[in-house]
Amino acid sequence: MEFWAALLLSIFVGHLAAGVAVWLLRIPYETHNPLVNPLNVAVGGIERAVVTTLFVYAPSLLAGFIGGWMALKFAASWENDGSDHLKDRRLVFIVGSAISLGVAVWMGYLAAPESLAQWAIDRDR
Repeated sequence: MEFWAALLLSIFVGHLAAGVAVWLLRIPYETHNPLVNPLNVAVGGIERAVVTTLFVYAPSLLAGFIGGWMALKFAASWENDGSDHLKDRRLVFIVGSAISLGVAVWMGYLAAPESLAQWAIDRDR
């Protein structure tokens, strides 16, 4: 698969996958957050674009980026609306982010499966 096709699929398929999963997980909390929130679309699209690009071109930096990015989002209380269900909502956020980043890694792998082998070589050095 071409890099640009994988990048576009990462952005749009990742948004759909993560958005639907988070929407389904939020149903018990009766939050009426829209599936298409412009800020969530932008942040999610950028994070998936960066992860897909790192997987293809700099796989040794991928784990550090994902760890730092998740810590930054958690520290900034991403998706914090002040509700009583904050702990549960943070777990929903973590699941949504994991799905989003998983799609990005998967698309990166489809674009350049040899990057995985290169990462293993770089790790062993």
